[in-house]
Amino acid sequence: MSDNIAIIIGRKKSKGFPNKNTYNVCGHPLCYYPMIAATKSNSVSECLVSTDDPKIAKIALDLKCSLINRPPELATDEALGEDVFIDAYNKVKDIINIKYCVLLFANAPMVLSDTIDAAIDILDNNSHFSSVCTVSKYNMFHPSRMRIIHQDFLYPYNELIAKKSNCDRNSSGDVYIYDCCCAVVRPKCLENIENGMPPQRWLGNITYPIINNYGIDVDYPWQIGQVEYWIKNYYKE
Repeated sequence: MSDNIAIIIGRKKSKGFPNKNTYNVCGHPLCYYPMIAATKSNSVSECLVSTDDPKIAKIALDLKCSLINRPPELATDEALGEDVFIDAYNKVKDIINIKYCVLLFANAPMVLSDTIDAAIDILDNNSHFSSVCTVSKYNMFHPSRMRIIHQDFLYPYNELIAKKSNCDRNSSGDVYIYDCCCAVVRPKCLENIENGMPPQRWLGNITYPIINNYGIDVDYPWQIGQVEYWIKNYYKE
């Protein structure tokens, strides 16, 4: 029999927003929300938390999660999330017969257990999908609206796209971003990470989207207001 595992990753040091993973939002640390979603999922057998932070570790143990030590070389600003997921996966793959991996970030709280269960159900019924992930619609950040600064002047990020758009944020159609709040992947996505589509190569190449209310992974203090709004309007224990 195979099991679905959740891997939640979060490190201690963050320069952009120090201690963001344990920052209190609406009565709970930020990392509490993805952990509780995983532990309350009807489809997840084991919740694993990879961290070098004693505070995150304590929250994980209080929620009956298992700990995976995050090595120092994977707890730096340069370390990639994909390497942390792979490290955790490799440490348990010979102990647990893994069916799917639920990949969560300690700083991405906008996820519910129902979403995890729905993503797993989709993979169960669609063998050609590599993964399922949550996406959020952010038309205000459409590539046609992006600019780069070159020689002190603003230039269109993509001139071809920009020429087809106007100041209406919906003029170029809808765009969705993988919001890092939930991804469920087949083990082969982590085992063959080099074949995945950048920048989040752990998703593999054929990903089914679940549209989130809206979601983010928190990197700056000003994003907390968005998290608070989501928790007050959509979160449920």
